[in-house]
Amino acid sequence: SAPLDYLRNLAPDTLRNTLHTNLLGPLFFYRAVAPIFTKQHAGVVVDMLSQAALKILDQNAAYAPTKWGHRALSLVMEKELPFVDIYRIYPGVVRTGIWEKDPSDLKRTIRGSGGLALTPDQVGNFVGELVAQSPTMKPRDIMLQPSSKGMDITYLLKDFLSL
Repeated sequence: SAPLDYLRNLAPDTLRNTLHTNLLGPLFFYRAVAPIFTKQHAGVVVDMLSQAALKILDQNAAYAPTKWGHRALSLVMEKELPFVDIYRIYPGVVRTGIWEKDPSDLKRTIRGSGGLALTPDQVGNFVGELVAQSPTMKPRDIMLQPSSKGMDITYLLKDFLSL
């Protein structure tokens, strides 16, 4: 859930839905898989975050805090489950179904990001390649940015991301 608006304009139900989807969803996921990963002493998780988890954008009062929270949860789980390969992906704008509700938000967001957007296939193909390379793939924080060539990939240093 990615409502784009100022806090004063967001309905309580929108705030609840964004929190449930973007933060409680990952919390319950980790709670469900932690015992399995602990028993097998291995696992791979790809946390799909957003560049909104790295920088504050305008009209992002609901979305950004939940993505920052998801990022913090991912870092906590990395400590709690050190035997699990946890990757954090920070894509730029992706043309997903979220935007069907209000295409003007997509247009405004794409304009603000330089006029380009990733496709779900680009992101999915990257994640597939990433998981195939795990556990040799390091670092674990990866930014995906749309570019005129398709997609730029930036591997982020842990020091850059410390909370």
